[in-house]
Amino acid sequence: MTDAVTIDAIAGGAPKLALDKLGPLFEQRTGHRLALHYDTMSGIRDKVAAGDKLDVLLMPVPLIDAYVKDGMVKVAGRATLGIIGLGVAIKAGVKVPDISTPDKLRQALLAARAVVHATPSAAPSGAHSDKVIKQLGIAEAIAGRVIHRPGFAGGVAMVASGPKDFRFNRHTSRL
Repeated sequence: MTDAVTIDAIAGGAPKLALDKLGPLFEQRTGHRLALHYDTMSGIRDKVAAGDKLDVLLMPVPLIDAYVKDGMVKVAGRATLGIIGLGVAIKAGVKVPDISTPDKLRQALLAARAVVHATPSAAPSGAHSDKVIKQLGIAEAIAGRVIHRPGFAGGVAMVASGPKDFRFNRHTSRL
């Protein structure tokens, strides 16, 4: 067996729960150590641009492709680990809204007292949420009720402790 190494990896918040469980198993089986770091996509971009030493980037393929194209990173190997969707979190005790169609999602968002999602410029989920809200034609109508806070950085907790009709809506509907 080769000498154990430390692998510096960085990811956004989406894979955190899986990596926190799988990381120790990897370390136990291989003898290598994982130094896992989590940040927003804009924070990761800043670290890459600053030349921070990173062995592994766990992020959306289009962002890695852009880093390669811009000469910010070189890819020695690459694998798609999974596809991450967006979810909807509703405060416990609140009736779950029907978001099965774009029109029903529009109605649910318009009825929500607040809509929380990640900052569009900081995270792919925020950019997607913002895009969906615009495609639904309700951006202006709910602008005063949108709060930008990533789910893993307090957004979900904000919903859990908020007023009864406070909703955290992120959705992957195809429009």
